[in-house]
Amino acid sequence: MIDFAKAGGRGALGMQQVQEALTMQRVELLILPWSEADDEGVRPDLPLRAFASGGSVELVHGAAADLLKREGGIAARLYYAL
Repeated sequence: MIDFAKAGGRGALGMQQVQEALTMQRVELLILPWSEADDEGVRPDLPLRAFASGGSVELVHGAAADLLKREGGIAARLYYAL
């Protein structure tokens, strides 16, 4: 996903890009790091917004979560590229 997003393809990276994609109902897969319940990094409504537009959610941990956190903390695979 990170490579897709950086190449301008079917990916969104970081909170701003992902929120824009959710608003346009373009998110096929929302990718979030597995975190503690008190982590302030992710808004709890984001998965619900992905589900509402027919998307799904994947939680990652370990090295994948660490990489995702360094690259914006959240990512999404989009239904189509602009």
